[in-house]
Amino acid sequence: MFKLLAKQKMYYILKHLNTRTLLFGVLMLVSISLIFSTVKVVQKNYSLQQQVDNLASEVSLLELENENLQLGIAYYNTDAFLELEARKKFNKVAHGEKVIALPRDGDGVLAASTEAKYSDDQKPQYAENFDEWFHFLFQRQ
Repeated sequence: MFKLLAKQKMYYILKHLNTRTLLFGVLMLVSISLIFSTVKVVQKNYSLQQQVDNLASEVSLLELENENLQLGIAYYNTDAFLELEARKKFNKVAHGEKVIALPRDGDGVLAASTEAKYSDDQKPQYAENFDEWFHFLFQRQ
């Protein structure tokens, strides 16, 4: 019985297997393979385009850094920079300027009081504003 069924299936397949069906099958396989290869090429092109974009942004960033460094070099070659550095290093002043020397503490840091002492009529504007808000919020005099 099984041999009969196998023969019938084989006969059915051979009966419907003609050149037109074979050609259709081959064309389907070729078209599927073309579709997959096209998708593969598109994906590769997309990834390569992303790499190109990343490299282009890196190039533009490096060009900006280069331009910034060139501007820095141009600034360092100016007379204004040389004058400022000479004033800092050699404690020099321009005509009409006055220097105020502050004493240094043991660490070589300028000793300056962090709390400025003002009388009530000499408070800076930010301190007056803070006091007004404090009084307003907490209703204290």
